Amino acid sequence: MFLSVWEVAPLTCPQYAGEMRIISFIYKKTVIKKLLTHLNLYEEKANQRAPPMSEMKYIEPVELVPCEDERPEYEEAVFER
Repeated sequence: MFLSVWEVAPLTCPQYAGEMRIISFIYKKTVIKKLLTHLNLYEEKANQRAPPMSEMKYIEPVELVPCEDERPEYEEAVFER
């Protein structure tokens, strides 16, 4: 049995508690819209657009300082043929 993070098994029948299986994936936008419209779950919004972008702030670059961590240097691996 599959359990998710929220302790809900999405492939368990809520009515009979039997195991369900996926038989199809619907990925075409027109088919999804037709199904949702039939179920009265789709509303066409008048002005659909992306949300406004926030202004990007410039951040000064930080100077990188080499780290002296006293680790030994490692040589690159040599592959022989």
